[in-house]
Amino acid sequence: MTTAAGKLVKGQQQPQEQQPTTTTTTAGLKRKQEVQLVKADSKRSVAAVPGAEEESDCERLKGRVFKNFKTACDHYGFPGSHQVGSYGPKGEGITRTYSNATAGKDKVLNGRRQMLYRLKDDAVRAQFAVNRELKKPVRVFRKVSDGVLDLGLFVVESFVLAGEDDHAAQFGAEFVRFTKASD
Repeated sequence: MTTAAGKLVKGQQQPQEQQPTTTTTTAGLKRKQEVQLVKADSKRSVAAVPGAEEESDCERLKGRVFKNFKTACDHYGFPGSHQVGSYGPKGEGITRTYSNATAGKDKVLNGRRQMLYRLKDDAVRAQFAVNRELKKPVRVFRKVSDGVLDLGLFVVESFVLAGEDDHAAQFGAEFVRFTKASD
């Protein structure tokens, strides 16, 4: 204890300085525990993350090409919308994902053995986290000049922060990283 003059009273301990504290919201903490974030080299594209190779030219990939996305959804019996993006019943994970091939947005890597799909928002991210937890595969489609290419089934490997060359301001700061599953 100190006197009005600021001197310690005999037998009292020196007061401890309070250390600044940081708080993490429950959602933020859960998010950190729930997934592994891999940060790309800040000057390079996310495609340069270890384990990734060259970006694949989807126009040259072999595989089933549907006339349009509605035809692809009808073939697999997918419910819901036929719009670009991801679909899955709330809380059950994503069933299918469709990339419209906007340049610089999503990346198919290693001859389609991996894919980086740009996350639109936290709700879609949460759905992909369910897929990761349950090891539930996602059917992935990509727009090509002849129609819609079925890239196959993928599992969610991780979530990856976009690098400077990945147009984060335009498309979003995070990708879901898929690895090819056996079809």
